[in-house]
Order: sequence, then structure tokens, then C-alpha cells
Amino acid sequence: SEQLVDNLYQEVRKFASEAKTITCAKLQSQFGIGYARASNLLDKLEEDGIVSKPNGSKPRLVIHKED
Repeated sequence: SEQLVDNLYQEVRKFASEAKTITCAKLQSQFGIGYARASNLLDKLEEDGIVSKPNGSKPRLVIHKED
């Protein structure tokens, strides 16, 4: 559900902010979620200016670190 994605989003955002790069596979492994959900979360991170746009199959760069 959308609420579950919102709840997980804060954890994913924190996880991403502590990394240099992020991928769907990292999110899937870390949070035990499927590809579609990981992809949606990555898209939300991009919308919020946390990670870079996709660059082919390369990991996305984390461009905003949490304080």
C-alpha cells in the first residue's frame, strides 16, 4: 500500500544518505522488497533530489546527504 511505501521511504532515505551510490538491488537486499517497490522508492528519491538520474546500468549517485 501507499502508506507502507511512505513508512519505508524514511528508512530508505536514511540508508541512501549514508551511501555514496544506490541501486535497486541494494534496496531489495537491504529491505527485503521486490524490484517494483525498490524502483518506485528510487524514483521518489530522485524526485526529492537525494539521488541522481539513472545512468544506464550504473548505480545512482547520492547527491544529497542528510545532516
